[in-house]
Amino acid sequence: MENNSIHIIPTCVPLTKDDVENAVSIISGFTDTLHIDCSDGVFAEPRTWPSLSDESIELPKIVSHVHLMVEDTKTYGDMFALAGAHTIIVHAESFGVLELLPDLIKTWKKHGVLEVGVAFLLKSDVSQLLRHEAMQSVDFALCMSVEHIGAQGAQFKSQVMEHIREIAEAMPGVLIAVDGGITNENIADLVIAGATRFYVGSAIMKASDPQSAYNSLVHTAKSALQ
Repeated sequence: MENNSIHIIPTCVPLTKDDVENAVSIISGFTDTLHIDCSDGVFAEPRTWPSLSDESIELPKIVSHVHLMVEDTKTYGDMFALAGAHTIIVHAESFGVLELLPDLIKTWKKHGVLEVGVAFLLKSDVSQLLRHEAMQSVDFALCMSVEHIGAQGAQFKSQVMEHIREIAEAMPGVLIAVDGGITNENIADLVIAGATRFYVGSAIMKASDPQSAYNSLVHTAKSALQ
């Protein structure tokens, strides 16, 4: 594993499109990639931007990783694919999504999406979900490392380490991402366990110096590979 395989991606939880633009302004000096949480208020709370009543949406001119914490994965996913999302993440626990996933991936990639990942809740039976044949179609797996998704500031749970190991064993070589409660105190252990992509909210976006916080996380994570 090379040091440059580590990827730290700041996260925003936008209630409005202005929140996305504000997040872009915060990160623009040190990265061109933003992770955007999208919750429908049902699968995860609070309800965030955008609304399904929007006929179309516009994403800023950055590399957008969109995390769909929603029940209607297809409608939201189609909306973000047409808006130019680079990456779309769906939840394995969202009703019927694994059955639809191969067709969703084909459709979204025709619209220009480059990656589709599957996320797993901390409470889920990951080993069981990994057996679904749709997992052979995905580009990466995302482990949630907090109990309650949809808002920043939740406490990191070390239970995620077991999920990382299960994924690494079931899908050798697959990219493993982690989201939730990531800090300088736990990121090295996550790297050692096998994760290389990290979606980070509070530790960067609420820091007094976001760029310094970002650089520190990158340094700690890469150092864990040495």
